[in-house]
Formats: sequence, C-alpha cells, structure tokens
Amino acid sequence: MTYSKFFYHISIVLILLSISNCKPNVKEAPKEEIIDAAPNLAVSIDGRLLKPWNDSPEFLVSQEAQGNTERTHYLQNTKSIEAHIIYANFLLKCGRVENAIKICDKGLQLSPNQPDLLVLRAESYLKGRQMQSAIDDCWDAGKALESKNMYMGLVKQTGNDSIFNATIGYKNYLTLAIAMQCKNDMDNSEKMYELLNDFCSNPDLYTKAYYYQYQCYSRHSKKAEAAEIIKGIEKTKPVLAPAKAYLQSLLFWKGEISESELVDINSIPSHHNEAEDWVVKTYAVAVKNLNNNQIEKAKIALNNILVSGYWDYYPAILAEKDLSQLSGINY
Repeated sequence: MTYSKFFYHISIVLILLSISNCKPNVKEAPKEEIIDAAPNLAVSIDGRLLKPWNDSPEFLVSQEAQGNTERTHYLQNTKSIEAHIIYANFLLKCGRVENAIKICDKGLQLSPNQPDLLVLRAESYLKGRQMQSAIDDCWDAGKALESKNMYMGLVKQTGNDSIFNATIGYKNYLTLAIAMQCKNDMDNSEKMYELLNDFCSNPDLYTKAYYYQYQCYSRHSKKAEAAEIIKGIEKTKPVLAPAKAYLQSLLFWKGEISESELVDINSIPSHHNEAEDWVVKTYAVAVKNLNNNQIEKAKIALNNILVSGYWDYYPAILAEKDLSQLSGINY
C-alpha cells in the first residue's frame, strides 16, 4: 500500500471517530413500569368475578387524579419502602387487588419480612379471596412484629384509618382471624380474634374488635364470652363516627335497638364511599338471624350484601362465606 493510500484510510477513520464523538451522549429514558390497568382479577368464594363497584362520578375523577399522583411518586421512588406501602394501599382501596399484591411483592424484594408490606399483602390476598396466602403472610408478619409491640407502621394513616389509629399488629390479627373463619378454622379464628384486645388502644378499636369477636364467638364455642361482650356494651360508650356502626350493631345484638332502628337492609347505598356502615349493620342483621335459626331471613341480608357489589369490606367477605356455606359451598 502506498503512503498516500495509507494516510487516506487513516483520515477516513479519524473523520468517522470525530463524527461519533460529536453525537450527544443521550441516555435512554428508563421505561415506566407498566401497572396492569385492570381493576382486579380476583374472584369470589363461589367463583364469581369481583367487578368494580359503584362510585360517584365526582369521586372517580378525584380518585383518578390521586392515582396519577401516587403512581408518579411511586415510579420516582422505586427504592423506597414507604412509596411501595403508599401506592399498594391506594391500589387496594380502589379495588385493584392484584395490582396491590404486585407492588407489595416488589417492596418485599427490597426488604423481605417488612411487616407493613406483609400485612398489606395479606389484606390484599384476603380481599382477593386467596385465604391461605393471606394466612401465610399474617404468620410471617406476626413473627416480624414480635419485637414491635405497638408498632404503628412506616406511613401515616389517612381517612377512617387515622381515626381508628390501629397498630399494624391489630390489622394483622384481624385479617388473620377473618381468613381463618372463611376457611372454617373456627377454633384458631377465635384465638386470633381474642388477640385483638392486646392491640387495642382506644374505645373505637375495642368496639370494632367486639363486633368481630361476637359474630364469631356467638356461633361457635365461645358463647359465654359472646354474652359477656354484649353485657358490657352501653349506648353511652364514647366512640368516634367510624366506630358507631359497630357500636349500634352490638346494641342491636343486645336487643336495645330494633332492626328498623339499625338499618334498612333493602336500601343499598349508591356509592362505595357511603356503603361501609350499611354493610357492617346489614351483616349484623344476618348474624342475629343465623343465631335465631331464621335462615331464610339471614339469606336475604347476606344476599343483599353480595348484590350490592361492595365486596372489599370485611363483613362482606364474611357474608359471602356464610351464604356460600348455606348453599353447600366451602372454601
């Protein structure tokens, strides 16, 4: 090769290198994690798809805006346990059970055995009718909470949760008790309900605990304890607004208020954010009828809860279990 050709090839190489070095050093933007837009993939105990519930148009617009904010915050803080807790909790309250489970899974990859995420995933499993998975997470959370007596969690509670102000332990054992009851493990369910008292720090939490304890105890082996709970309930018990439905239900079971004073079981609320008190009270009517062996009346109350579509409230899960069992279907 002649010198002229050699220098010609060298010059071409240098030109190409200079051009490549002049290109802007642009890094590809990280792709956003895709969160399944489906509201939920869960099914009921008897195999029905759990569909999105009714809410007012105004509430849905507000919820969508909040969802965009929460999603952005999560995507900007994917290494933060708190961000996972906040976003999973939001998804669960929207009824997006499977999405909430996925976010908890990702958070637990960062911090295995983190109790907030374990309890939140257990709640998600329970609301998705995956009872054994809920129980397994609750057991793991219980172990993680052994040295955290009155642990309140990493994230500040909002809405009614902030009024009840329950510890993570309270939420864990309530979820565990309901999951066990849905699986007809009544002996262990009673034991878990009894543990709730150890985590009560105010009258509202005690009232809520008594409601769940009574509906279980009165139909299984702790009828004497159920009678003691009712004996101690007074109309003058000081509770805040979110606990009043539980107190009124206990007074109804005690016989101090009538069904007509408690609730109209046929007046199904139009929107989810108005439905919790109605579900709590209507389930109380069903329990009383079951205890009185008025099965057909109980079925009406239970069925009204199911057709309402407000399937995420804990009494609704128990109502579904009871109605399925009366129809010969066990989980």
